[in-house]
Amino acid sequence: MFILCPWPPIQRVDELETAVARALGLYLTASDNIRERLQIFFHNKRILLIMDNFEHLEGAGQWLSDILATTQFLNILVTSRSSLNISAEWVRYLEGVDYPLNADEEDVMTYSAIQLFVDRVRRVRSDFALQAEQAYVVEICHMVRGMPLAIELAAAWAKTLPYAQIAREIRHNIDFLATTLHDVDPRHRSLRAVFDASWQLLTPEEQNALQRLSVFRGGFGLAAAEQVAGALPRLLAQLIDKSLLNHHVAGQYEMHELLRQYVAARLSQSPLAALSTRSGKLLAWSKLIQGEFDKAAEVAQDIIVRKSGRDVVQEAFCLALSGVLSGMDGDYERCHQLCTAALSQMNMVPDSEDPVTLFFVNLGLAAARPTQTPTWMENWPLLRELRLEIEADMGSENYAALWERGKTLDLHQTAAILLES
Repeated sequence: MFILCPWPPIQRVDELETAVARALGLYLTASDNIRERLQIFFHNKRILLIMDNFEHLEGAGQWLSDILATTQFLNILVTSRSSLNISAEWVRYLEGVDYPLNADEEDVMTYSAIQLFVDRVRRVRSDFALQAEQAYVVEICHMVRGMPLAIELAAAWAKTLPYAQIAREIRHNIDFLATTLHDVDPRHRSLRAVFDASWQLLTPEEQNALQRLSVFRGGFGLAAAEQVAGALPRLLAQLIDKSLLNHHVAGQYEMHELLRQYVAARLSQSPLAALSTRSGKLLAWSKLIQGEFDKAAEVAQDIIVRKSGRDVVQEAFCLALSGVLSGMDGDYERCHQLCTAALSQMNMVPDSEDPVTLFFVNLGLAAARPTQTPTWMENWPLLRELRLEIEADMGSENYAALWERGKTLDLHQTAAILLES
């Protein structure tokens, strides 16, 4: 027996019990103990009970556990944005449908995402020809990571906009993915509505961590998450349970790109985001070369928190700086993760030229693993090569003289000279 129990209006467990009993056709009186009636009904029956939209019902997981404990053959299939966290639970994460990675593949119609897009477009444009628009269709499916709802919302715009424009709008505006159809559930009329519902289920701690993690436009490791967002494994596990992060076998975490855009936008709208960081990079750099490493790390963290999603290059600088500082403390795993994330940021900006940021990125990625932190500079290949190149260009005598002069300067004088240059 299959029983479907959709219940958008239900908010409490007692309402859930009543809805299930009515779906089963049980006759109820005011004096009935509904839970006992359900337990008796389910006891020896082979039933698959299907329940949708379960995440907002507080205490419902324990209710399911109690029901299952008194039955022999009952199976319950639950769809939820959050894990139930009960011992009887078998979790299956639903990801987007498969999509091609590039438009040059010979038969893109073998991918479910393309099939879905084509089917939905032909409902509004009977003259649609995939071959002529293949590059844009593949780009759209790739940008939404195969998310079925996003594909349907994008395809609906085919009657109004050219496909190149649809792809462009998705790239820059998450609110573009919405529909005005009257027979669509309000929860599914836009991606913002979907994300809003998930956001409201988060604790303030989870919201804060997710906003900080939105600085990563690709995968990130545990060390990077701890450095940037203060997210310890427990907190990351909570975000995974709520389907807001994915954890890959290689140990990397990842946020869906459209969700990342949504979260980054919320961060940029916070009051702190109104503060200026125009000179933030200069300040962080000056603190570093003056030896005020804690202050440099504080400035970098402040920029990441306040400007996520608004200045990709500046974010990359702060990630790279944080990585180098971690390397100086001997945490080379964190250094590598943060500098890799910074490089991913830079690669997302066409023709981005920021030699300071690239210097820090390469400094971190070239790091060896020294046995003693005080000698870390001597063990970094990039610095050794840079010193040899400068000495070759200047000549050994001039280089030695300049080196001796530099030894007479304190850090503040050195910082002043560098900043003046």
